[in-house]
Amino acid sequence: MGAAAVGLAFALPWLVDAYTIAVAGQALAFAVLALSVHVHTGLAGIPTLGQGAYLGAGGYVAARLARDIEAAGMLQLLAAAGAGVVLAAVTGLAVARTRGVVAVMLTLAVTELAHSTATRWRSGTGGSDGLTVSATPMWPGGPALVRDGHVYLWLLLVAAAAYVLVLVLARSPYGLALTGIADDEARMAAVGYPIGRLLWTAHLIAGGLAGLAGGMWVAAHRYLSPSDVGLTTSALALLAVVIGGLGSATGAVLGAVVVVAIDEYAGAALTGDWAGHGGLLLGVLFIACVYLLPIARRRLVLRRKARDA
Repeated sequence: MGAAAVGLAFALPWLVDAYTIAVAGQALAFAVLALSVHVHTGLAGIPTLGQGAYLGAGGYVAARLARDIEAAGMLQLLAAAGAGVVLAAVTGLAVARTRGVVAVMLTLAVTELAHSTATRWRSGTGGSDGLTVSATPMWPGGPALVRDGHVYLWLLLVAAAAYVLVLVLARSPYGLALTGIADDEARMAAVGYPIGRLLWTAHLIAGGLAGLAGGMWVAAHRYLSPSDVGLTTSALALLAVVIGGLGSATGAVLGAVVVVAIDEYAGAALTGDWAGHGGLLLGVLFIACVYLLPIARRRLVLRRKARDA
């Protein structure tokens, strides 16, 4: 089943139209953003509405590199991930100390501050007009990635690497320590784990993945605006993780695909008074997930305890 899905993903440019490929490229970037939420919320146990801020940091760095020095796509993505890590290093000093509703509100404030900065800093971000970039090569001296199919395949490789990284992280002693903190923080502290340091580094990893998603977002759209950095993007990424079951990297990716599909296609499929209201469907889903998040967290803890018993 997994091999068939991978094969279908790589064959997609030859099976569907250009619009679907463009949407698929967007879905890949959004899937990596969902993976960052999975690390932050699914593994470390801290809910977040702030990943749009780190996506914006990475995206604007990638866009400036593409516009100012025509940097290759590989350099753009590395710099985007680095920008996400740098911003997360600053905000993580506060976020790693909070839990529950306080963490949600703090990360929400980070997103709103990033959105406000992106809107007002016209010389760096283009303000509300955003930044448009030209097609760039994947590596220095290579051909520019002009066709949507080529961009999609490049982003698919990057998303696959990010997915494997998160899987390895989750199964490592470090990842197991994070899940232990999420399940029973007091017990982990009692046996000597450095809780604050572990959660801060998890925040850095999540920030780096979100920054990488920002670079991919720019590669997919060749455009970035403050609306991409706002609360909506962060909320939809959290929604994707909850839809996917909260504790699974694969679920986060599948949830991201579902969210993008609803956003792009469900609204157009509705008729009558509901026509064009795909966003309303996502809003209803998000409200439902706000209520379901504590239930999903409890079930995840119970599954982990049953597995470890």
